[in-house]
Amino acid sequence: MRIFTTIIIALLALLVAYLATPFVSLYRLANAVESGDLNAIVQSINGARLRHSLNAQVMEAYFALTGRKELGRIGTSFTRMTGMSAGDPVVLRILDPKALTNLLKTGHLPAQTNQESSALGPLSMLSHHSFWQVFRNSELGLRYFSITLPIEAPSNMQFQLEFKVSLWQWKLTSLILPRHVRVQLARELADILP
Repeated sequence: MRIFTTIIIALLALLVAYLATPFVSLYRLANAVESGDLNAIVQSINGARLRHSLNAQVMEAYFALTGRKELGRIGTSFTRMTGMSAGDPVVLRILDPKALTNLLKTGHLPAQTNQESSALGPLSMLSHHSFWQVFRNSELGLRYFSITLPIEAPSNMQFQLEFKVSLWQWKLTSLILPRHVRVQLARELADILP
């Protein structure tokens, strides 16, 4: 009976630890953003998955903005020759550690003057909220953690951060941008692509 109780307590302790780890990763990323620790930010993200996520959003907004259904010959040739996605010219600018830090801290793109920009980025002021508020705004699965931030912002100004387990660590794999940010990026891409 004593061994059974010890095993149950150990399993419960492991479960609690597992449930806490995505929040620890979130707060670690928030602290890195607040302090401007670029190395910690780079280690907290899965760059390839984040790039793919942002590219999909930018291209969807680009096609909606331009009314196109495909890139055309020049855009397709560009992507084949470079091995890049068509959205990479604007996405790679965001993935620069300083630009990503700025976006996560302020909610603004580099050189953005759009009046619709949120006053706060998704990770600003996170430490000022109770754990319960953060928990209520999140979803947690076995290999998936998602949170919508900033908590106090209207839904059309919120970012959704998605984390997945990668090499035994929770890493930011997707950053769902508010609509106005996606449109801004699509406009920038429309200026680049013919």
